[in-house]
Amino acid sequence: EKGKSNWKSNPAVINIKEWVEIQLPAQGKPGHKDDEKGQIISYDATVLDWAWDGNKAMSEKESTIENPKYHSPTPGKRRPILFEPRTGKVSWPHLTPHFGKRVMFPPNHNPAPWLEMIHQDENGLRTSEPAKPGENGRWSLCPENAGRKYYNIHFINTPIEMAGAQGKEAPVIYPYGLIYVCHEEEDEVRKNNDKKLSLVFRAN
Repeated sequence: EKGKSNWKSNPAVINIKEWVEIQLPAQGKPGHKDDEKGQIISYDATVLDWAWDGNKAMSEKESTIENPKYHSPTPGKRRPILFEPRTGKVSWPHLTPHFGKRVMFPPNHNPAPWLEMIHQDENGLRTSEPAKPGENGRWSLCPENAGRKYYNIHFINTPIEMAGAQGKEAPVIYPYGLIYVCHEEEDEVRKNNDKKLSLVFRAN
């Protein structure tokens, strides 16, 4: 419960608060508002107004707005966030309906709160980089020592021809086009309008 985490020990020793924080959305008040209506109107998905009660993680305050489809048993109060006892992962559902309120992003904007939640630099500090292959053990998307390929991607501004010339009609050109390109293809993309397309990567 106290002290620093040691992710490199075997088994790893992890502080409870750090374990919880890597699974939940960033802690904060949507729109920097304290009141329920203000948080809803802000339409802020970057944070969740959860809180600590000692070493117990507590949800955002339950909705006080009357709605026939959901009646909270404890309007305006927080409830404990539950975790699976065997894995330590957050239990579903960990959120309850707040009609009109935007669903917040999970940590790192991943599709799920616990997806590759462990990703650290060599000093054991959390990083914004994707998890290394095998870093999450049996939960990893890629096995340990799996190969990785890196791409140098640029975000460029370039005129894009939307429609070619037709008879006496001049071509329709959008002068403020913004697209992503691979570094090694940038010069060719700028020269060739046919290659000014959305950049897509597919991987298995």
